[in-house]
Amino acid sequence: MMKRIKKQEIKIIILAFFLIAIPIGIYIVGNKIENKIKNRKTENKTINYNPHNFFISFENTVYLTETYNIMSSKYLSGRQSAFIDKADGISPVITIPLSTDIDTSFNKVNCNFWLCPDSSFINSLFIFTIVDTNNNLIDWQEEKIQAENLNPKNWYNFNENFDIQNKYFNSQYSIRTFIHNKIEPSSNMYLDDLEIAFEKENETHKTKALLIDFENDKFQKLSTKYFLSGNFSTYANGINDYSEQITLDFKNIKHENLNKILLNLNYLSETENIDAVFIVSICDKNDVEIFSNEIELVKNKNFKAKNWENISAEIIMPQKALKKGSYFKFYLWNKNSNTVFLDDIYLILKEFSVEYGDKPTAHNFISNPNFQNTKNQAPYKFYYVNREKQVAEVETELNNLFTKSDEILIGKFTNKANQDQIFSIKDNNIVLYDLKKLIKLKHQFQNLNNLHFFSDDKNIFVYQIQTKEINLCEINLLNNNLEIKTKFTYSSSNNISAIFSINENSISIFDNSGNVYDYKKENEKYVLLKTSKLISCSSNNLKIFKSNFFNETTEEVLFIFQDNEKVKYEFFSYCSENNEWQDSKNHANLSPQYLDELDLDSEYFLVDYNNDGIFELLKYDRKTKFNLKLLNFDFRSYKILYNIDFKGFENNQNPKYYEKTKILTGKFINDKNCGIIIFQDNINEVNWLKPKTEIYLF
Repeated sequence: MMKRIKKQEIKIIILAFFLIAIPIGIYIVGNKIENKIKNRKTENKTINYNPHNFFISFENTVYLTETYNIMSSKYLSGRQSAFIDKADGISPVITIPLSTDIDTSFNKVNCNFWLCPDSSFINSLFIFTIVDTNNNLIDWQEEKIQAENLNPKNWYNFNENFDIQNKYFNSQYSIRTFIHNKIEPSSNMYLDDLEIAFEKENETHKTKALLIDFENDKFQKLSTKYFLSGNFSTYANGINDYSEQITLDFKNIKHENLNKILLNLNYLSETENIDAVFIVSICDKNDVEIFSNEIELVKNKNFKAKNWENISAEIIMPQKALKKGSYFKFYLWNKNSNTVFLDDIYLILKEFSVEYGDKPTAHNFISNPNFQNTKNQAPYKFYYVNREKQVAEVETELNNLFTKSDEILIGKFTNKANQDQIFSIKDNNIVLYDLKKLIKLKHQFQNLNNLHFFSDDKNIFVYQIQTKEINLCEINLLNNNLEIKTKFTYSSSNNISAIFSINENSISIFDNSGNVYDYKKENEKYVLLKTSKLISCSSNNLKIFKSNFFNETTEEVLFIFQDNEKVKYEFFSYCSENNEWQDSKNHANLSPQYLDELDLDSEYFLVDYNNDGIFELLKYDRKTKFNLKLLNFDFRSYKILYNIDFKGFENNQNPKYYEKTKILTGKFINDKNCGIIIFQDNINEVNWLKPKTEIYLF
């Protein structure tokens, strides 16, 4: 009996123990889980970010008023943008509340945004204001948004800065900003992806939106067969082929707080049998893919072969992969025998936001704002040339040369010349001028009206049309005489476009149909060696230049010409071994044209603006207004370097305000600074714009 009781007691004790232990265990485990959750929340809150940056993508109405003009017909990211009517239209008004939490060291607000116009220009205002809680206007600032020569199909990025005083950093005030089309003329526009960021003095704005359009020289696998914008796209041709790979190093982004990537891209399939995916991957420092996301390029009901299709996607970033990763890699993978082209990839990197819940912050986490320099898209940078005041006393002579000359050549025509000289022909008179001395040259030609003059920076060639004779001339300063050094015959009926000496024994004549006639010196006489066809062009529709376009040692010839309805450009260099002109090894000669095209209506001048021995091309266009741009060439194409403007002019007499302008370029003052001699006059008399000639130096 006693044993039975003891057994029962033991059972009761064990049962009681478990009844007590289980709640305690649950409490301990629950407490640990709670602590982990608390710690995790604390970790999230300590992430280094700036909550006072805002990204307005117009996908919702947060911070927006007057949302009637939000449209889905065109957008840069997401599925919506804001429409701004050209007739006094206003964008949605963005209102950002201010608070005492803002760092008082901030003293400016940066507004970075994208616009897509329906015409070739943008002419608008970006308005930045501060209002109080009673809706009283406290501060008003505005900046003009202006650009020309745009492609209506493209989106363009703009960046404006506004001052802000830290006394407004409290809940009594708000920022209110919008775009207003109140300047005439204006364009209908779409606005998207507006980023508003508080910044400190001398802080450079860092964008979080990346646009890859494959117009940059760093890309290799490119095609000109199809392109959505610009002149290039990338492609994947055949089974298991890959497009150009785009990489983005983690060093250039704040990946610790990255939540997702919004992706918008354009693709074209040559056939309807498309089977391809766009890959977004994360790679470690050993180039191993530790995360990969495939986005299928779908064939929807409106799909057409050889037609550009658009797709958008959202990729959530795995935090473990971000911690182990080193860089992003983006590329196209083709899975069948078809060829697929890819262009205009737009990426938005979105962060977690602790303070604003689901609203993504526009954190300044891209350390390199020049991820890709897009070629020849306005607005361009400005380069200012300065007026040379010391040569004002020669203005009369320069005016006479511009107004009384039939033809002007520029070059170093005498042996000891350090600066460029002006060779002028008028009626039966020839003069040589170097800004110091004007020399009237004697000559033996009977009628200058029957002659055509050519130069190649050093030599002067005189073509007598009736006799088909070309005279190579030199200037003798001992007797101020233009002497004929040698003669040779040009028998073709085609007009001459240019004559260049290649070396002491070779001269080439280029006609207006793309032919070149190579002459070789034999027994002190030049004889025709060979005739070659370099380009196919419409007669008289070409311009030819010879200079050091790519390096200091090799001179090349540049053709700008019309082939059917297209204006093209190609480079050729002379091969002394074979005595012939060949395609340049420094240029691909594909003649890609951009928004700001090389055309035959513009005038072109050679300029070594930075004195590096390599010459750029100055493009002068007066079709609508004064337009002067500096451009250079690389292996694939050309690039607009600068818009040229003027400094140091008297009163408000900027040369670009005149109705009539003529230009000469060269190193007229010294052997280092290239200059522009510009004659300025008006068709209609204007009191404050007096006719004059000035020199401006780079």
